[in-house]
Amino acid sequence: YYTNSFDGATVHASFAHGGSSDSSYDSSTEFGVVIDAIENLELYAALGTDKGNLTATADVDNTIMGAKYTMGAATIGVQVNEADSGTANADEEFVAWSISYALSEDMSVSFGQSELSYENPATADQEATGISASYTMGSMTLAGVLNSIDNQNLTNATGSGNQDTNTDTFEINLSFAF
Repeated sequence: YYTNSFDGATVHASFAHGGSSDSSYDSSTEFGVVIDAIENLELYAALGTDKGNLTATADVDNTIMGAKYTMGAATIGVQVNEADSGTANADEEFVAWSISYALSEDMSVSFGQSELSYENPATADQEATGISASYTMGSMTLAGVLNSIDNQNLTNATGSGNQDTNTDTFEINLSFAF
C-alpha cells in the first residue's frame, strides 16, 4: 500500500498478491486520488481490478467517484460506484447521496438515500433510505436512526428463516464518555 500527499491532493495505490502459483489471476490492484484544493469541496475517485476468482473472465473492474461539499453547518455528499464483472449478468451500479446539518453545537440531523442496481434482470434493485439525529450534552450522547431497505435480497445469505426482502429498522442509543 502506498499513499502520498501533495499540495491539495492525496494519492493512494495498492497491489495485493493472492499467493497462488499463477499470480496473474489472484491479485488486486487499486489506484485512488482525493482532491481538496478547493475550499469546502472534496472530490475523490478510485479505480481497481480484482482478480481474486482465479479466472480471467471473473475479473471485476471497480470504479468509485464522489464529492462532498460543506457550507456552514450543512454537508452534502454524493457517490457513484460501478463494478464491471467479466462474468455475464454480474455488473453492479451504486448511487448514494446524503445531507447533514448541525442544528447547534450539540445537535445534528442527517438524511440519505442509495440505490444498488444489478445487471441481472432477475435481481430487483435495492433501495435504501435513512434518517438520523444526535444530541450531545456533556459526556452523554443520545442518538437515533431510522432506516428502510427495499429488495434486500437476503434469502441466500440468511437461510430459510429470514427471507424478508424489505426491512425497516430503528435504533436509539445512549452513550457515555468517561
